[in-house]
Amino acid sequence: MVSHMNISPEFLPVLVLAFGALLLFLQDVLLEDVTLSRLISIALLLCTTVLSLLLIQSHSHAYIAGDSFLFDSFSQIFGVVFSLSALLVVLTDSQFLKRLSSPFEFYVLVVLATLGMYFVAASTNLIALFVAFEMSTVATYAMTLFDKNNPHSAEAAIKFFVVSALSAGIIFVRDISCLSCNWKHRFEA
Repeated sequence: MVSHMNISPEFLPVLVLAFGALLLFLQDVLLEDVTLSRLISIALLLCTTVLSLLLIQSHSHAYIAGDSFLFDSFSQIFGVVFSLSALLVVLTDSQFLKRLSSPFEFYVLVVLATLGMYFVAASTNLIALFVAFEMSTVATYAMTLFDKNNPHSAEAAIKFFVVSALSAGIIFVRDISCLSCNWKHRFEA
């Protein structure tokens, strides 16, 4: 039996970024063409910007993963900001990437970080926010250490990782303690 999936238009920018990241990854593995990767990522980011701008005007909303993520005009406005920021990074990266031996992964990481930021803007509870934030920072860790030959890049990546891991641990412990307090009060009543 085939079930029909209803895909809400509010998810289109996220789906475009997700499938685009997969396309970029496959293109990097199979063809290894930096110019094509750059053009694909520019097209993806422009497409998500236009889709988000169109969805802002529709004033509609949709939930994903229960009620953990809400895609509405608010999240689409931030999606436009994130897509334009990533587009600016991709458009101004040519001098930086010429120095690197393997620039292919850079575009995949930019798109994945943007995808994570879309989920940050759409999260409706703290656990979803934590997961979405970690999704965007994992790609950012890798981009920080992208210039392996630069000692400042390695130092920045280690500092970024240590501070992020410490803050993620603190947030996780706080969330668990809040949940345990809520469960304790629920069972006492």
